[in-house]
Amino acid sequence: MHLHVVRPVVPGQVTDPPKRRRRGIPSPSLSLTPDEARCLRASVRGIARTRYGTLAKLAGALGVVPGILTRKRIPSPGLAVAVWRLTGIPVETLLSAKLAAVPSTPSTIGGAS
Repeated sequence: MHLHVVRPVVPGQVTDPPKRRRRGIPSPSLSLTPDEARCLRASVRGIARTRYGTLAKLAGALGVVPGILTRKRIPSPGLAVAVWRLTGIPVETLLSAKLAAVPSTPSTIGGAS
């Protein structure tokens, strides 16, 4: 049983209709723009190719299914944060189309080991 708090109705007062809830649709203000999504996909492909070899290995390192990294799904801002945590590349760099110096992997710092 659920209890709901309702306001008393005052005669002559106009009430606003209740706001319609979005079900399963992310908020536009919390979603990536098409340009940001394109740049994030390109960044993910480049990181996968240079540091992990395949998208499947990068997906394993991120702890997600490989289908999330493909064009079939719109990438989320959470994916950008997860890639940042894994690689150290700033989110602004992942979402922009400009070239930027990124930190190298720990195995290449200081020469070959």
